[in-house]
Amino acid sequence: MNARIAASLIASILLTPAAHGNDVAGWAGSIDAGYTASGGNSDSSTLTGAITGRKSVGKLTHQLEARGKNTAEGNLRTSESYRVAGKEDIALGELNYLFVTAAWDRDRFNGFEWQASAAAGYGHKLLQTSAQQLSVEIGPGYHHDELPGDSEDRAVVYAAANYAWQFAANAQVSQKASAEQGDDALVSRSLSELAVKMNTRLALKFTLDIRRTDTPPPGTRNSDRTTALALAWTY
Repeated sequence: MNARIAASLIASILLTPAAHGNDVAGWAGSIDAGYTASGGNSDSSTLTGAITGRKSVGKLTHQLEARGKNTAEGNLRTSESYRVAGKEDIALGELNYLFVTAAWDRDRFNGFEWQASAAAGYGHKLLQTSAQQLSVEIGPGYHHDELPGDSEDRAVVYAAANYAWQFAANAQVSQKASAEQGDDALVSRSLSELAVKMNTRLALKFTLDIRRTDTPPPGTRNSDRTTALALAWTY
């Protein structure tokens, strides 16, 4: 799978206009873009981007996510990573639901060719108010590591927690955490975001994305961290 193509497909789905009006085909989410550059004694630039979308139809809730990061120092590329993920929730009532989730990650500098995971299970909403939402999920899953000249597959137990707090009329914080525990390895991810709206469509967004692998390939570190400040277009 080519991450750029997958991200383009997601973008085309989200940006397809509805048959009537100016709604974005019933989706809600954001398109984020961030860029930093330095010159003089050091010459470096970092480009980050993300597309997220959510749509509810009856008892079903669809969620899509695509992220990318590229950093260069002079003519040397020092980081390049992509992520594509999707999730389906099926409501069982006001507070309970079933879920299916899958993700694909590609990082040129973490020792893996690519990684993929999938899981299904049960979710419960612990907190559901107009200002705050908190849910937890657990279920069986599968994880695949593609390494140069080798590959590894393992069954995992998947667990996740998702929290959002609208603490002001124009500001929200959110925290998503997940873990995949196998027989001999743990893969975890934490995504923290602070979004401050400037108007009905534009927002400033601060993101801290941490991904950790207990058993990284030789010569690589067990965690990767991305901190980004981006301009987000919400729809």
